[in-house]
This record gives sequence, C-alpha cells and structure tokens, in this order.
Amino acid sequence: MGSVDSEDVVRMRELLRQTSEFVACFELAESKMLEWQLVLEARQAAQEKLFDEQFQQISELLESLRAGLSQMGLARLRMAADEALEKGEYCVESLRLTGERITDRLDAHEEALETLTEEALSRIALQVQEGLLRVDNAFAEYDARQFARVASESCEQVERVALHAVRRSEQLFRSFQWRIAAIALLTTLATTLTIGLYVSNELPWESHRVAVNERVAGKALLQVWPQLSEAEKSRILQRAQKVEDEG
Repeated sequence: MGSVDSEDVVRMRELLRQTSEFVACFELAESKMLEWQLVLEARQAAQEKLFDEQFQQISELLESLRAGLSQMGLARLRMAADEALEKGEYCVESLRLTGERITDRLDAHEEALETLTEEALSRIALQVQEGLLRVDNAFAEYDARQFARVASESCEQVERVALHAVRRSEQLFRSFQWRIAAIALLTTLATTLTIGLYVSNELPWESHRVAVNERVAGKALLQVWPQLSEAEKSRILQRAQKVEDEG
C-alpha cells in the first residue's frame, strides 16, 4: 500500500511539473502576443503619420501654387483663363478624389487588420481551451508522458497561429507602403504637369524643347552678328523688343 501511494505521489509530482511548464509556456506566448500587438500598433501609427505628412505636403504645395499664380503672369493668365481654370479645377478634384480613395483603402485595410487580429486571438483562445481539455483528460488518465506531449503540441499550435498573424500583418504593411509610394509619385507627376499647363500653357517637355531651340538660335545669331548690317541688326533688336513687350 505504501509503494502504491509513493508511486501516486511521484506521478502527481510529475504531472504538476508538466503543468507548471505548460503554464510558463502559455504565459510566454501571451507576453509575445502582447509585444507583437504593441509593435503592430506602432507600425500602424507610423503609417498613418506618414500618410498625414504626405497629404499635408501636397495640400501646402497646391496652396503655394495657387498663391503664386495669383501674383505672376497676369497677362498670360488672361489669355487662357478659362482653359487653365478648368484644368486646375480638374486636377484639384482628382487630387481630392485620390486622397479620399487613399483614406478609404487605409480604413479598409485597418478593418482587415483588426479582423485578422481578432481571428488570431480567437484561434489562440480556442487552442488554449483545447489544450486545457487535453490537460484534463491527461490528468484523468494519469499519463505524464501523454500530458507532456499534449502540452508541447498546444504551445507549438499557439506559436504557429501567432506567427501566422504577424506575417499577415507585415504583408499588409508592406502593401500600404508600396501603394502610398505609388500614389505620391503619381501626385507629384500630376502637380508638375499642372504647374506647366497653368503657368505657361505648355507641357514641361514642350517648354524644354522651346528653350533648346531658342538657345541654338541664339548661338547661331551670335556667330553671324558681326557680319550683319546695321539695318539688319536694328530690325532684329526691334523685333526682339516687340516680342518681349508682348510676352
């Protein structure tokens, strides 16, 4: 009888040791999940701050563009006021719609991230319940080795679910970064085209081509200038003055 009691005591001690190891493993997994949650929240806050800063920069650029246009090129703006105004309003509306779409997409991804986090926590809770049920069964059967195997499997399952949630979250954040970079590039290009059309009613490459042609013509004129007569020089200067006055 004494030997039987001694064996029961040894078995109970082994079960208690396995139970304490399982509890320690679960507490470690829980602390990791809390740490990952803080990391995800910090990344989300950083992405929101980055988006707000880029949107603020775009707004300031458009505001400075509007303020500058009101002080320069009045004669040129009067010649193409209607067309430039329509183009400017169209670009501003496009930027506003783009900003709204960015906000909607961020909200949708934020909801998806919250859903994914809730899903992961639900799975972890389910795995914990199943693990506890297996622990109860193991206690009932008094099998220490089976209890250790069940505890180890439960911890591994909890870790797999947590790692899966973190990987999915990192993929979502990378997708946010690429989309924000693409939208910022498109917005910069649209702003550049708007400035060129609004100020000179020309596209940037057209202005560059005109400048190149003017530079070539100026070099050619400088080469032949000494060979021109005074009358030709006078006509050229008068023509240049007239073009400058019209501009």
